[in-house]
Amino acid sequence: LQDYPSISQINQKVKQNAINVIFAVTKEQIDVYKRLGEHIEGSTSGTLTGDSSNVVDLVQEQYNKIKSSVEMKDTASNAVKVTYYSKCLDENGPLKQTNKCDGLQVGTVVNFQVEVEVMSCPKDPKEWNHVFQIYPVGINESLTVDLEMLCSCACESPGNPLYKESAPECSDVGTYKCGVCECDSGHFGHKCECGSDNTQQPDKDIDLTAGCRPDNTTVNECSGRGT
Repeated sequence: LQDYPSISQINQKVKQNAINVIFAVTKEQIDVYKRLGEHIEGSTSGTLTGDSSNVVDLVQEQYNKIKSSVEMKDTASNAVKVTYYSKCLDENGPLKQTNKCDGLQVGTVVNFQVEVEVMSCPKDPKEWNHVFQIYPVGINESLTVDLEMLCSCACESPGNPLYKESAPECSDVGTYKCGVCECDSGHFGHKCECGSDNTQQPDKDIDLTAGCRPDNTTVNECSGRGT
């Protein structure tokens, strides 16, 4: 137990237990608690009179605000971007990018569409399988998403039909992976047809510099902008 828990600890417990927090404070402190509420999920703040005579009305007012809105959140990592769309109460209107709908009544049904995008692949392959929750704030329900990130291709590994070492597609001096040549040291080009020490393939009478000219009518390689 702690006498003075941190803001992050309070927020963690609020999320774990789906609690809605109402701060009833005097007008001298209301700005402080509004800023505090930005860091505590699902919290609201109301101004209390000096003699606290409006506490019941304040709680009722804040409760009405809470029950008339729904806000979607998630626990996805920084590698994953979750975007929410909804028509809220405008059933015939277009989808809008929003994770919150206001002005709801008891029994009102609103739908959200979710777009999940992988922004980057974690360095640790164990993290390529990512499980996270999507949930409405203040309600003890959630949707579990089991995401498998495709951070590598099977054709990049030996044994796959599209993985060939010393491949003829790569002039026998490169590895063919997923339709692309990865040239051995000392070779380059789309098909590894160029060597670093010469412009003729050893066993083929092919002028490799021809690929650096726009057509057969010029001898100016690389348009005069390279070697």
